[in-house]
Amino acid sequence: MKKIYSLCAAILLSATLVNAQDECTPHAQVSNAIENGSFVEAAGAQVVANDFAISPNLSNFSANQIIVNLLSQGGIASADIYFLDDMEGAPGAVIDAYTITGAVPTSQEINGANFGYDLHEVVFDLATPLDFAGGATYWLQVAPTPITDAKNVYVF
Repeated sequence: MKKIYSLCAAILLSATLVNAQDECTPHAQVSNAIENGSFVEAAGAQVVANDFAISPNLSNFSANQIIVNLLSQGGIASADIYFLDDMEGAPGAVIDAYTITGAVPTSQEINGANFGYDLHEVVFDLATPLDFAGGATYWLQVAPTPITDAKNVYVF
């Protein structure tokens, strides 16, 4: 089955943060307004991936936390987190060594609501920091599993 990637970098840069131990500023959240999002399915055919570039001035980027804003009903039980290579501006192959399955959120705070869904700021602390080489672009994909039977989760 071929996966469909929604390439929404401008939207996702406001929703996804990767915090690092090295000198690096996380992506800034552009707005706190709850707008339309992109539908994602855990282990489904529709996924959302966000690209991030590591400056060539850094020899190593060490990520220790991932923060993502998700619209869901009842919160997030867990998520599979994937990092992918860049394939000429699109998500490439999954980097197996960086795959985290069944990650349980460290915290998730409700920051608002819209469309009948709560906006959860979901934080995943990484037990072992992931090191990325400088001067490269990578893609981040979070496939959440909702707490309730509601299958709809949106990244915005």
